[in-house]
Amino acid sequence: MGHSDNPAGRLLLILRRAKTLKYEEKNLTVFNGWARVFDVNPSDKALVFHRLGLLWQLPLAVATRVRRTPNINPDAYLHWLSMIERVIRSHRLDSSWREHIDPIPEEALGSLETCSDALSRHYNEKSINETQLKELHTDVQGLLTDVIAAEIAPGLKEYMLKHLDMIERAIQDYQFLGAEPLATAFESAMGSVFISKKVATEAADTPLGKRFWDILAKLAMVVTITVGVPQLPGRVGQLLSKAQDYQAAPSDENHGGIAELEQEESDAEEETPEDQ
Repeated sequence: MGHSDNPAGRLLLILRRAKTLKYEEKNLTVFNGWARVFDVNPSDKALVFHRLGLLWQLPLAVATRVRRTPNINPDAYLHWLSMIERVIRSHRLDSSWREHIDPIPEEALGSLETCSDALSRHYNEKSINETQLKELHTDVQGLLTDVIAAEIAPGLKEYMLKHLDMIERAIQDYQFLGAEPLATAFESAMGSVFISKKVATEAADTPLGKRFWDILAKLAMVVTITVGVPQLPGRVGQLLSKAQDYQAAPSDENHGGIAELEQEESDAEEETPEDQ
């Protein structure tokens, strides 16, 4: 099987799933076949076409990566390219799935797997655990729903929705693009702390905002980013640092994550100057 840490491996994983659908249903069309491979409802045509577009870009991404890799002969690793490109770029989406996918020979998939192995050895791209990704997606979707329904300042709502949408798109496109868009979404949120300091700090002082920064802490753990938390402004830096500590702690040491952080802050606010 392929590696999800490089574009060749991601393409191979998708094509392997596609081949398993070959004889599943006699009248399966190309469009509905790809919808099943992508785990998308065929009625959501916009999303199916979006993912088809990402699939069509993968062969070029592989070829570009191979040609930029030192000490690799591109001709030796790209035997499969023209064959697979020709098949997956077919625009006859109402034709038979079996006739569409059959022309991809096992030999081409074997060459693609060899290419994936070579890229995996040469690059240190992060491969993300599927369970972690699903848990993060659940958290993001839950917060998106709550933020949309919340009666909060328009600027604060727009700020959180913008970054949550970016994270959700990166999660949904992971099977095609890997971890890089997730890292980009994290970096965008971190950069916003300096560009939109006021609204970022306001977010850190609300219950929804605490959940937002908790998600950012989880995202940092998922993409294995070491964040310079002490350099972030005041409350945001404190909140993200605390949340990361809770995420990194063993489960028996994690006593409620953000909920406990909120209690600690409440206790601190109740202290008198004499107590301090």
